[in-house]
Amino acid sequence: MIRSPHDAISRRIRQADRAGTILARIWGWRSTVGYKLSASLGLVALLAILAAGVGYYSIVRISTSVGMVADTTSPLLTESLRLLSDAIRVRAVVLGRIRKVSSEVEAMRAIEELHRNGLARFRSMRRHAQAAGISALMDHIESNEGAYVETSRRIVRMSDAVELSELSARGRSELIDRGLSDLNAALRGISGVIETRIAETEEKAKVQVQTGTATVDGLGVIMEETATENLTALESTYRAMKIVGQLYEQARLVVLAADQAAIDRSTAEIRQLLVGLKRAHRILMSRLQFIGGDSASMLPEEKIGRLASLMLESRGLVAARVDTLKRMDELAKENGRLTVAQNAYLTELAGLEAAVDALNQKFKALAAENLGQGQFLLALLIILAAGSAVAAAWLLMRGIVRPLTALTSHASEVGRSGNPDELRDAAICESADEFGELARSFNHMMRELMQARSSLIEASDVEIARQAERLETALTSLSLGVSMYDGDQRLIISNRAYADIYNLPPGEIRPGIMLKRIADLRVARGSHYGDPTVFMKGAQNSFEGLRGSDAIVELANGKTIRILRQPLSTGGWVAIHEDITERRRVEAKIAHMAKHDALTNLPNRVLLRESLNNAVTEAGEGNFLAVHCIDLDQFKNVNDTLGHPIGDVLLREVTDRLLTCLAEGDTIGRLGGDEFAILQIGIANPEQAANLAHRVIEAVGAPYYIDEHQIGIGASVGIAILPGDGEGPDDLLKNADLALYRAKEDGRGNYKFFEPSMDLQAQTRRAFELELRAGFARGEFEVHYQPLINIETGKISGFEALARWRSPLRGMVPPNEFIPIAEETGLIVLLGEWILKQACTDAAKWPGDTKLAVNISPIQFRSNIASTVVLALAASGLSPYRLELEVTESVLLKDSEKNIAMLHQIKDLGVTISMDDFGTGYSSLGYLRSFPFDKIKIDQSFIRDMSSREDCVSIVRAITGLGASLGMRTTAEGVETVQQLDELREQGCTEAQGFYFSRPIPASDVAALFGDNLPKAAVA
Repeated sequence: MIRSPHDAISRRIRQADRAGTILARIWGWRSTVGYKLSASLGLVALLAILAAGVGYYSIVRISTSVGMVADTTSPLLTESLRLLSDAIRVRAVVLGRIRKVSSEVEAMRAIEELHRNGLARFRSMRRHAQAAGISALMDHIESNEGAYVETSRRIVRMSDAVELSELSARGRSELIDRGLSDLNAALRGISGVIETRIAETEEKAKVQVQTGTATVDGLGVIMEETATENLTALESTYRAMKIVGQLYEQARLVVLAADQAAIDRSTAEIRQLLVGLKRAHRILMSRLQFIGGDSASMLPEEKIGRLASLMLESRGLVAARVDTLKRMDELAKENGRLTVAQNAYLTELAGLEAAVDALNQKFKALAAENLGQGQFLLALLIILAAGSAVAAAWLLMRGIVRPLTALTSHASEVGRSGNPDELRDAAICESADEFGELARSFNHMMRELMQARSSLIEASDVEIARQAERLETALTSLSLGVSMYDGDQRLIISNRAYADIYNLPPGEIRPGIMLKRIADLRVARGSHYGDPTVFMKGAQNSFEGLRGSDAIVELANGKTIRILRQPLSTGGWVAIHEDITERRRVEAKIAHMAKHDALTNLPNRVLLRESLNNAVTEAGEGNFLAVHCIDLDQFKNVNDTLGHPIGDVLLREVTDRLLTCLAEGDTIGRLGGDEFAILQIGIANPEQAANLAHRVIEAVGAPYYIDEHQIGIGASVGIAILPGDGEGPDDLLKNADLALYRAKEDGRGNYKFFEPSMDLQAQTRRAFELELRAGFARGEFEVHYQPLINIETGKISGFEALARWRSPLRGMVPPNEFIPIAEETGLIVLLGEWILKQACTDAAKWPGDTKLAVNISPIQFRSNIASTVVLALAASGLSPYRLELEVTESVLLKDSEKNIAMLHQIKDLGVTISMDDFGTGYSSLGYLRSFPFDKIKIDQSFIRDMSSREDCVSIVRAITGLGASLGMRTTAEGVETVQQLDELREQGCTEAQGFYFSRPIPASDVAALFGDNLPKAAVA
């Protein structure tokens, strides 16, 4: 009778209970084995207790020493570190107040809080200090802490006084700024009145001349009045405005002064400037009264007096700055005393740490002595315990270990093999002690396990059948075909998808069918691959040298099947079959799209390059190969006016026309946009390439009619020939493209053959661009300066900054070579910003009234040029009134409103704006109306031809007259002779520059020009 698994489990539980009873008897006191084991362990336990007692005694003595350290020295050391931290925090609070990070109230509150913490720590440390015998040292530390805190309080209070003094000086400075601004505004108003008066006088004289009522005496009186009164008043106004600007600079110097000497120098300068301002005011008032101006309302004298009091009186800016410096000096001295107090305090704390360390060393020595005694006693007890352990081990080995080892070895062997077997050792099984009874129980358990194993095998056959049914269901639901064959080429298992893929009858494809029969069915239904005979032979030899494989085959019925085979360890194989016919079709379509243009279905750049590469490889001697790059002229206008859908239709029609121009073997492709390329193979001479280009231009140039629109475009063609114009496909395409650009430059609608000079020009330009960028990165650029001469006085009124490139390969490169390239590549933005900053830095070292002129490229207006100017002025400290920016009229041709707004921002800073190269471009007078330029620069081309062409003299005369009537100064460029200078003086030009005075020079040579180093004729 076969018992159920439940009965077997119940028996195992009862057997385990029986084994537990036996083990309990083994460990019981009354058993022989238990007695032996208990005696051995008892002896070992007794010795262990003795060792524990000795260890406990040693630990108590050591802990006493350690406790002394923990109770006395550790609190002292911990509190001393906290006092040191509090001292550092106090110093940080003081520095924060000096740097104005916190207010006086916050700083005092923090210091008091840290002081209270320190007093609390001193009280806590007193008891431990008395126990350690260092009470006197604690008194010194507490005294130094009090002095340190009191010094910190004084510094905080003095910092508040310094801050109040600085606020007072800042307030005076703001009042002075407003006063100077009011004076400057009043003086501008007066200058406007005087200029209006001069204009009215000139108009009066002009009317008299035109009407014929003018007399020599009358005109003399008018000119004398203008020269004596009006111009004198205008000169006094400009002098007063200059003094106001200098007062503003001196006030800034007083505010920034770091010592008394600097304040004294600025004070003396301010007094002189105030005297000069009052003198100019008196002259101005008298002249204004003469010409009928309301002087009292426009510039009251009280404003000057109020400004003087704000600067120089006892409560003025100078006195406030002196008081600030005095208080800052006192604060620095007190900060030094704080450092001394801090050092003394920290020294005492270091002494406390040394005393605590000495106590620690003492307690460590005591603990080491106790540890040595305990180690000796423990070593003695360990020796005794080792002897007892040896004796106990001998008893255990003889009475317990041997039979227990035999039992466990047999049980382990049963576990490894999985085959239940009885213990055959008769000495153990027949023994009357506990181990004998355990062996007999073990053998009884093995017999029961063997019976349970037979029952489980019968149950597993049923489970295997159930799992096979589940596998059949899973295979049927798969979309992939599955087949498995044994070593005799019989089918073990397959699914419905396998029969469907190869169009096999499902009723015949059953387990046990031979592989040869399946091969016959596939040949009959056209689902084999290759030659049928070869296919049958391969099916019969499928088992020879069988290895795993992954193959894709094309069936006779057009299907594409992927087959993965894997051999089985028991012989035969399993195969997975996947129908990838649709996937291959999609992949082929994608591959076509990857190498063809979607709009025209022509080969794209990738496929065209492959074709060109093959053609270059196969080209033979005596045959030419031509590459035509074609660009459609005016195609962009079609897209912009008629829309992209019309443009797409036009491209398809252009494609049809281009295909009619090709000969057999030629290849055409679309490179992108409106660019095409033709690969012409097997031509005998370049004339054939020219004929093809001519046909292309004629075909493309004929009118198009699309959606009732007549469209006219053209084509330009660039041709590169192999051999001669390159070795590889990339060279040919590049050179044909260069020829195309030359054809477009020469007027479009034609063709050009590649010439080596085209590549040389492109390479030269590219090399120049790279060298230009590298030179800027290496700092090879310099700023040179050419003086601007006031024609009336003959003195230097300013300098124009000019860029120079000192290249290690090319030498000194002139600006007309690298500036256009820098503008085209956008490098001019960085280069112009550097020139402006460097020139402002150099000009800040020149005399105070010397102006600096800097050219600004129109490209720089694409960025925020106003912020660049502000940053350059701020970094250099140059006054805005000394900076002059030169712009050309092209700035106003594009984005004029935006650029004019930026020019107004710059002009509002006080910077002068000049119109450069006036007369060479459009020279529209509307530009002079759109922005109030301060100066007009006459181009050097007119100056150069003044001696030989009268029209140049007339143009110069007209420009200077126009500038004078608009209140703008005029500067002539390119003056090289004294005759040119005399002519300019006669025509009323204001300034001049050129080689006659000086060539552009480095910044280091500018200082020499402020002496008597100009040509004598310049001041004649």
